[in-house]
Amino acid sequence: MTAECKWCGQALILDLPENSSEFEVEEAMVNTCNCVEALRQRQLRTAAREAQNNVRELCLNADPQSGLKPCDERVTGIAEDAIDLMVQRTLNEITIKMPNKGTLSVKLSSGGKFTVQRKIQRGQKRESE
Repeated sequence: MTAECKWCGQALILDLPENSSEFEVEEAMVNTCNCVEALRQRQLRTAAREAQNNVRELCLNADPQSGLKPCDERVTGIAEDAIDLMVQRTLNEITIKMPNKGTLSVKLSSGGKFTVQRKIQRGQKRESE
């Protein structure tokens, strides 16, 4: 399949079936083109996968020392979906407040750095960048 890079316009030959989804085409494009924006998107998507792993680590594992209890898996899913929206530049930040389990915040800086933070009380928190 051939496609045009949405950032630089370069024609690309992608190893995809003709009936591929728009997401699959864009993902292949990002991984194939070497223009500056495609490279930046690759770095951002790598950082997003790491942030999603950090969300799972902070949410699904209990931490008896700080009193953090595991989150509902649906909350983890919401945060992971929000990270996908951040990659698309539709969202910059989300904070989820959970009864008896504190808050979960995910932020994307203008420099492409994700910060994942979970707090249960003022002054008690676990962070992952």
